Amino acid sequence: MFDFLILAAVFACASAGAWDLFTTDIPDEIPILLAGIGIFTWFIYAGQTMIYTNITNSIIYGTLSLLTGFVLYKKGFWGLGDAALMSAVIYAIPQITLNFTVNIVFVGAFYSAIYAIIYSIKTPGILKMALDDIKKYKLWFLITVAISSLSLFINIIYGISMMVFTAGLLIFWRLSVHIEKHGFKRSIPASDVREGDVLLEYKEWRGIKKHELKALHEKGGFVTVKEGVRFGPVFPIALIITLIYGNLFLHLLGL
Repeated sequence: MFDFLILAAVFACASAGAWDLFTTDIPDEIPILLAGIGIFTWFIYAGQTMIYTNITNSIIYGTLSLLTGFVLYKKGFWGLGDAALMSAVIYAIPQITLNFTVNIVFVGAFYSAIYAIIYSIKTPGILKMALDDIKKYKLWFLITVAISSLSLFINIIYGISMMVFTAGLLIFWRLSVHIEKHGFKRSIPASDVREGDVLLEYKEWRGIKKHELKALHEKGGFVTVKEGVRFGPVFPIALIITLIYGNLFLHLLGL
């Protein structure tokens, strides 16, 4: 039974991740189906074994995850599909709630950095603006890296690692700012807007619906659409890492 839920979760995450990567959207049906399978399976298991721990944890942890994800969605941090998919995995496999959540944070940060670098290379001018920005604030940049060099007194390898990490974090920060400001926003004719495009005026990260397109096309003019990091692929990667290594943070610390 547990193996079946693992396979279902991996398949759902892989499908949603691929769909999001190529269409910028996660179909509602995928997380709904996975969550339904998870809750139904644990309900049947509880009825057969009289062990209610799994169904209880599924409902509590899954719902808490969904509510947290929904708050982040309303704040514009990610899409509703991302929130739904994360909670669906937890509904299906509540035993991995903590490790899966931690791994999403770590994998998501690394994935976002790689995504931003590739995007900046493909988008003319973004990388140059970020480097010019760093030159403009080079004094603060050097001071921050110099402070991190104090860790050399703890351990040379650790100190060098901290300096490289700090410098990379600062570069990524300025790169992200310029990608968000100049790369992820573009003005297009209203007639070119398609279902799933995210309008700048939306506070939530949601694509325009089919029934909203007609009014927008009739209105005409230009609108600003925004893009973002296609976060879907993070879920299958984080799930597989969770199943193999457990908590990635603790694994990297050697604990």
